Amino acid sequence: MHVPKLLLYCMKDASFFFLLLILFLSKLGTAGEKIQTCFANDKSKAPLALKTAFSLASKPYHYQVLARFPHRTSAFTEGLVFYKNNLYESTGLLGESRVVKLNLNTGKALVKSNITEIYFGEGLTVFKQQLVQISLKKGKVLFFRPDNLQLIKEMKFEHEAWGSTTIENRLVISDGSSNLLFINPEDFKINKILKVTLQDKKISGLNELEFAEGNIYANVWPSNCIVEINPSNGEITGWLDLSKLLPEEDLLPESAVLNGIAYHKQKHSFFITGKLWPFIYQIKLQANDN
Repeated sequence: MHVPKLLLYCMKDASFFFLLLILFLSKLGTAGEKIQTCFANDKSKAPLALKTAFSLASKPYHYQVLARFPHRTSAFTEGLVFYKNNLYESTGLLGESRVVKLNLNTGKALVKSNITEIYFGEGLTVFKQQLVQISLKKGKVLFFRPDNLQLIKEMKFEHEAWGSTTIENRLVISDGSSNLLFINPEDFKINKILKVTLQDKKISGLNELEFAEGNIYANVWPSNCIVEINPSNGEITGWLDLSKLLPEEDLLPESAVLNGIAYHKQKHSFFITGKLWPFIYQIKLQANDN
């Protein structure tokens, strides 16, 4: 855009002027400092509303790394969940999608699901002692036995699905938008749509989900941020910048974004990884009192 046209737009539209001002401040690293850290590793593909909204968040978290475990760099992680002290992972990509029971200390697969049909695996959760894996656009939901990962049954869900978790007797599914879908697992009908907002701004890109200690935690694609969501009203009550969790020497391709949240109730800590990451991190959240 030429400079005269740019000035003309600013004169005619005050909101356009303030939009440019926000961009300018973020470049300076002053008002946009939090925005820049949250999106340090993405290529400006995230919506501007998301980038600017985090500067308004009232509760940024700090974190403490408690441990680091090996993770298969071939695993395009889409879901992570604990069940009976065992860690399970759902992986994506066509022809590579499966559910895996992991040895946390070695990173190796103890048991793998054996599905011959090609599909794109997404989120993973637990419902009634079964592992539930959703698929991206196939309209397929797979139920597995946790001990041997044998397929129990399949169900149809005619909606795009990214991440999933369980709250009491309902599944909660993200679809990459700002909506969380509350699902009846018996028939996979949508009972409720929760709109996720921060300071009245819609926050899209919601991906992998985990319900822990009364809140929903969500990876926000394509950033390295996790948001804390009130499941009653959809308001974001906190956020966590994990852009520096993986050391710079271990940084991977652009597609290798943070994705994978599992909460261990007994250890009161989160286990975090990303697509193609070499490590799984055990972290503990710490409120920022500043």
